[in-house]
Amino acid sequence: MFVALVKDEIRKMIAGNILQFTREEIIYWLTQQVFVSDYVIQEHGSLIRENADIAVQVMRSMTVNEIRGELVKRRPSENDLWKCEYFDYKIMAEFQRIMMFIQYGC
Repeated sequence: MFVALVKDEIRKMIAGNILQFTREEIIYWLTQQVFVSDYVIQEHGSLIRENADIAVQVMRSMTVNEIRGELVKRRPSENDLWKCEYFDYKIMAEFQRIMMFIQYGC
């Protein structure tokens, strides 16, 4: 149950950072080397590091569709962007950056 709560919080952290963007910023995020995971790590890095085992378990079980679902639910007006070809790649890159931070501290 605790893992499910952590998973929900990480999903909301990632989606929450994306939802702060304007449409133009979302397009920029999708097409450039800009990562919201950097902000998640900056804001919550010590908590993630302290709970590294749980965070790794959560990140390995999290899917792109879980993030997409949160974004569609909270901002359906950008549905075309959540379904574009770059979205899956970008979310997977975000997951990888968080995993690199957890495992290697960078």
